[in-house]
Amino acid sequence: MEKSTKTRLRKFLGHDNDSPTTLSVDELQGLMLQISYAIMMIFMIAYFMFKTKSTREQDEQHLELQKQKLVSAIEKVEGNYGIRYGLNTLLTIDEDGTVVYDPSAYIEQGKLTQTPTLRAAFSNGATNAASDYSDMLALRREWWNSVLDMAGIPEEELEHENRKWLGARIDSGVSGLREEVEGVQILSASLLQRYWTLNPGMIKDPVVAELLVEFQRSDESKRLLLATELAQELRRYSLAYLSNEAGTPMLAE
Repeated sequence: MEKSTKTRLRKFLGHDNDSPTTLSVDELQGLMLQISYAIMMIFMIAYFMFKTKSTREQDEQHLELQKQKLVSAIEKVEGNYGIRYGLNTLLTIDEDGTVVYDPSAYIEQGKLTQTPTLRAAFSNGATNAASDYSDMLALRREWWNSVLDMAGIPEEELEHENRKWLGARIDSGVSGLREEVEGVQILSASLLQRYWTLNPGMIKDPVVAELLVEFQRSDESKRLLLATELAQELRRYSLAYLSNEAGTPMLAE
């Protein structure tokens, strides 16, 4: 072994430069052990970095796969509730794919239609909606359980991130369907009001009938004063009429 090499090795082992340059077998073994340990540490660090990355990727894949199952399940659950509230029967779809509700399909000449399918969709849907939305916590829990059952995911296996996402998505779905049901009822009430103002003889409530007659006979300035009150009374009366026809309170009341 060259002298310079031995000198560097001795420095590495902590020996002074003035010490004899001869390395013992034990010193050489110790040196090799330190080198081997350093190499082993490099490989261990690389392995754990790879393992961590691999585990993270697997976790992300599992999270995404679980979310995909939840997305598919909640769309089905939401669709089932739409059927329960009669929305799928009452809606129409424009050429551009926009979903709209045309109340003229189920409000005919100032009355709720007698067409069995449409009348049942409106009445039964209103009844189911009034029942479901009377207890929001129970309704939300029912959505939650239905989604997990349909997705085939036990609740204890639901990932934290997906749990938060699902909670927000259920809240959005529940409130969105309520808005749709209320929208159907308000559109129906509005169409009734327009028809009744042209045919006041159909109004059976004497207070509303008298107010409408007064409004029609008044001049422009008096009408401005009566407009708000008349609108409120007509809205109340039209929703009361729909409630009576459907046999259940309207969510829009």
